[in-house]
Amino acid sequence: MTNDLASWALIGVAAGLAGMMFPFWRGIAGITGNIMAAIAGAVAFGSVTLWATVGSVHRPQAWSMLAAAAGALSAVVAVHAAYSHRGRLRLAAPSRPR
Repeated sequence: MTNDLASWALIGVAAGLAGMMFPFWRGIAGITGNIMAAIAGAVAFGSVTLWATVGSVHRPQAWSMLAAAAGALSAVVAVHAAYSHRGRLRLAAPSRPR
């Protein structure tokens, strides 16, 4: 189980760093937010999949790694979508008179 957690976390770090190719928060906050979201998604999806396939004859670790990758990518996409939506709301707000 410890190896699985470490593997899922590393998949999350890789997905978080890959997500930095797209415009996002700048600086340490953006890097940290991306990586933390990806790690959370990878661990959540990986653990649920491993738990769901425990009694399976198939290789549950392989499926949990695929699910961890999907979870990490979906978490990064969700965070980027939320950030993009927030930016659109800020741009649509009326400007203050000076």
